[in-house]
Amino acid sequence: MQTSRRVLALALVFLAAGCIPVWTLVDANSRIAENDAFSVEMPTGWMWARYRGQRYDVLRDGRYQPLYVDRVWITRDGGNLEFIDAVRFNYEDAFPYIKKEYKAGMLPSEAAELYIANLKNAGLDNMTVVQNTPKRIAGRNGFELHIQYKNGKGLQFERIADAFGDKTGFYVVTYQAPNLYYYPLYRDTYYRVVASLKIKSGARPGKS
Repeated sequence: MQTSRRVLALALVFLAAGCIPVWTLVDANSRIAENDAFSVEMPTGWMWARYRGQRYDVLRDGRYQPLYVDRVWITRDGGNLEFIDAVRFNYEDAFPYIKKEYKAGMLPSEAAELYIANLKNAGLDNMTVVQNTPKRIAGRNGFELHIQYKNGKGLQFERIADAFGDKTGFYVVTYQAPNLYYYPLYRDTYYRVVASLKIKSGARPGKS
């Protein structure tokens, strides 16, 4: 039961009090979502969440602790079926479940190993790494990770994460869906979102 709760926390993120999302339908005139750090172009017909505040909680040391992030969260049929999540973390919060920082100049391969360890410590200890490769994302050197895992009911999920760090923080864009039907259905949509990611020149430093 504890593992299931932690997986849910990782996949959908527990929202702190006062950070209730405001859901907005994406139409042809509202496809660009932006915050202080980045912008992405969203798929028409999906829903995206805006937050009153930039806090969400992670379960560490038996209690929920807050992180402050820049974030855009998108889904079409509901987060239990599929979601695309774009997040900028401060350096010190990049790998919260293993209490490790992203450090400026860290190799993408080093960041990838820390990211994998963070996922496992967050509850995905049964995951399989399908692919872990270097990738250019938003003009930065990063990595793409493809994993598979099963939830408590035996349903298999696919997750892709494209991630990189720079002087403004650590960025992760994630796509998750069950491997049957939903994952292949929206995978190309996810890659279009990743390709649209633009980092703002005035984004605040990654160290808070």
